[in-house]
Amino acid sequence: MRKIAVLLAAAGCVGAARADISYATTVKRGGAVGATTRFKMKGMKVRMESAGSITILDLEARTMTVLRPAAKTYVVRVMEEGAVGMKTGTGQLKTSVKETGAVKKIGNYQCRQVMMTMEMAGGRSSLTMENEMWVSREVPGVEEWGVATKRMADKAIGPVMADGPTRKMLADMQREMAKVNGAPVLQITRMKMDRGMNEQMKAMQKQMEEMKKMGGKQAEMAERAMAGMQGGNLMEMVTEWGGYSTAALAASEFVIPAGYRKAEK
Repeated sequence: MRKIAVLLAAAGCVGAARADISYATTVKRGGAVGATTRFKMKGMKVRMESAGSITILDLEARTMTVLRPAAKTYVVRVMEEGAVGMKTGTGQLKTSVKETGAVKKIGNYQCRQVMMTMEMAGGRSSLTMENEMWVSREVPGVEEWGVATKRMADKAIGPVMADGPTRKMLADMQREMAKVNGAPVLQITRMKMDRGMNEQMKAMQKQMEEMKKMGGKQAEMAERAMAGMQGGNLMEMVTEWGGYSTAALAASEFVIPAGYRKAEK
């Protein structure tokens, strides 16, 4: 689920805005604070910093470079420009965005509520992802944000770690996010399942139980995941966006540092 959070954040932020932009996202599940990812955008490049790794996206070259500072190694992968508006491998995907008219102040920003719903139906089962987004026009760099989402929507580029259906889902989400007039401040993602997915749910819970037995960070991750499996939701996740800044960023932050060696994977 954390991978989904990072992918969604990347899907909504990358683009060719001329001004530099930086911000951070923090994911919360089951009432516990999860990982924080820091994003830095300069031209056609994006830097994502999380615990133990740094990822650099280059939209012009369509590459994703993963840096591992502890080992001083890097891996370069190719991002694919995927087709959009098609059936996924598991069924038909539908996306809708609706402004609810609700407003409230979150932190220093006056925000509007936007509901984004994605439904994936196939065979006897279906999965619904509901994103409750609170966006604001008061966020620094909001104009650049709008240019960024539109460019990503036009390119329909998906990260290499996303499979075919997920890449198409992200591309569809990019197109819809490009229509939102504002940058995100808070997002609540809920994944809901129907009866046809009960077996998958049971299998996931069993897997989480096995992870808990392993102890350490694996157990902690499993407990957070299970905490989010409540009611009719397969998972619920809260993402907070903050630390927006348009301060200039050094070009050196978007290249492979000296002294790093190439790894196989």
